[in-house]
Amino acid sequence: MLCIKEELLIQLITQANENLRATDSKKNQLYYFYIVMSGFYFTAYKDISDSYISVVFNLFVSVVGLTFIYLIIKYQEWHEIYVNDSKMIQKIIHGYDGIKFKKEVLGDIYFGIKGNTTKKKRGAEYYLYLSFIIINFLNLSILVFQIFKTYIKLDSYYKCQCYIDSILQTFSQHPYPFTLACLIGFFTVLWLYIYLLTKFRDRMIQKTIDGYLDRSWIISGFK
Repeated sequence: MLCIKEELLIQLITQANENLRATDSKKNQLYYFYIVMSGFYFTAYKDISDSYISVVFNLFVSVVGLTFIYLIIKYQEWHEIYVNDSKMIQKIIHGYDGIKFKKEVLGDIYFGIKGNTTKKKRGAEYYLYLSFIIINFLNLSILVFQIFKTYIKLDSYYKCQCYIDSILQTFSQHPYPFTLACLIGFFTVLWLYIYLLTKFRDRMIQKTIDGYLDRSWIISGFK
């Protein structure tokens, strides 16, 4: 028969697992909502690409995407916290009965279970995040293209028409090198965008992992 202490620990680990499922569910809802919204925009792009409504809507989609990227990172931080909660409580149940849990003891237990997950392992969480970044980059690319088109159509900026004509003339004379240069430029900017946002995500999650003992409300009760 379980003692009261073990029953309480099992309730805590159950709560941690429920929190983990709820966090992952909310994070997945952000993915689905943004993909549906982006899919709607890409489907309707040919019909609304020349309208100002298209620019405003794509600006909205892009801003929402950047906001969702930040929220997804925060959900991934809490994912790490709840996973470590479960590991910590399992260690406490199976090997640390009767020990007075000071912060140093909890730190020793945590040191034994944590790893460099953000630096060495790239699992499903990361690749979902990567796909989200790429979709958001496509939205931003279309937005920049639309703003550029609107810019050159304004009467006050017709003076740049000669510059545009020279680019088009160069493209007509050397289509393959010009296309290759555009593709290289596009994928270089995409790589840089992915690199910066991935570094930002890794730093945020690593900071959460390092400060886990202070952020976990479940483990804070043992101090």
